[in-house]
Amino acid sequence: MMRRSLFGSLAAGLLASLAFATPSQAASVTYYSAVVPQQSDFPFSVDNLTLQQFNPSLGTLTGVTLSVDATVVGYIQVYNSGSQTYSFTNATASVPVTATGPGGATASTVATATLASGTAAPGFNASYPGQTGSSTGTSPPVPLSDFGLYTGTGTFTGTFGSNAMGGTFGGTGGMGSAGKLFFGGTATVGGTIDVTYTYTVAAVPEPNSMALLGIGMAGFFAYRRLFKRPATA
Repeated sequence: MMRRSLFGSLAAGLLASLAFATPSQAASVTYYSAVVPQQSDFPFSVDNLTLQQFNPSLGTLTGVTLSVDATVVGYIQVYNSGSQTYSFTNATASVPVTATGPGGATASTVATATLASGTAAPGFNASYPGQTGSSTGTSPPVPLSDFGLYTGTGTFTGTFGSNAMGGTFGGTGGMGSAGKLFFGGTATVGGTIDVTYTYTVAAVPEPNSMALLGIGMAGFFAYRRLFKRPATA
């Protein structure tokens, strides 16, 4: 009866320790990388844009998404091909912009600017900043087969690009400026790129369950000592 009682204590202790273990939990972590604003007359990419990898010591990686948070500023550009200074009024620029981050994350917005009046000197090519706008976009989930690129204790290289896709521009030139003043526009694009990792945290025994496990192990060794004790006459 004594042996059965000790064996029962062992089983009870081990089962209790498992019952009080913290189950696996879902978690996420996000890392950011800033993008230096650049003029976007044409597509460009920023090489060596670095983002932090997922450290496997945190748990088991289950998902990766990337997003771009683009900040744009519209500019009016005025060109004077004449030989004298001309005045102008009501200059406007509206430039659609698409920013593209790693993993296919895209964000689209319109960079705008207005200028009530100004002057343009001969050969003048001036840019006037306008309103600031922003847009965000998220990539499709990264396939499981690509998780290797994002896993480790270092960084990986991504790209950021933008495209100012034409636009609409206008303005009214002063007297004598017909055929001499031309209105255009552009945008500068910057912002942040971020990568979000979702993962599961491995189950961790609670302190009380560890104590119960210790009790169970103590019972196990006591049982072994009794089992090996030689029989008395």
